Amino acid sequence: MNIEKVKLMYDKINVDNNLIAIVACVFWAIVLVAILVEFVKTKKTAATIVGNAILIVIVMAILIILTMNIVQSRDAITEPEWKVNYLKPYLQTKPVTKIELDHIEQVLNKPNHLTNSVFVQEKNVKNYFKLTFKNKKSIYISAKVKTSKTNQSYMTFKKISADISQKYNLNTYFDPVIYVQKGYIPVHE
Repeated sequence: MNIEKVKLMYDKINVDNNLIAIVACVFWAIVLVAILVEFVKTKKTAATIVGNAILIVIVMAILIILTMNIVQSRDAITEPEWKVNYLKPYLQTKPVTKIELDHIEQVLNKPNHLTNSVFVQEKNVKNYFKLTFKNKKSIYISAKVKTSKTNQSYMTFKKISADISQKYNLNTYFDPVIYVQKGYIPVHE
């Protein structure tokens, strides 16, 4: 699976326009019926026949466009379906990145400047941390915590090779896991 296929399928995520299109379709169908009833009831002159014919053609065009939008949206997928069927297989082809950590602080409340992290393997994790890397750069991130088998604290994650959206971009950490020494901070497995 390549990133272009993942991006293409992301564009097909249903944005819930269907309900609006269906309501609009019903509205224009009622308008069409009202025009047809009015056309049958009124006296037929050349001007009313041409005027009603133009109105009927316009309303029919609107109905056809709305119906086509409804039919095309049936090909759309939801974001969870996209994550499972496209993003997850793509991420499985990417290598796991491992970064050593200098310092880890657990943060109880969600920080204002939280680094974007996405969990594909499981539901979102609500553990927040301030991580300081060996180069002294610090970030706030939501991550899963596990016990390290070594005496070194580190974080593993995956990255994508191109921006897909604002949420799924090059700066996003996918499935981040912080490995800590036993007893260092509470471990939630």
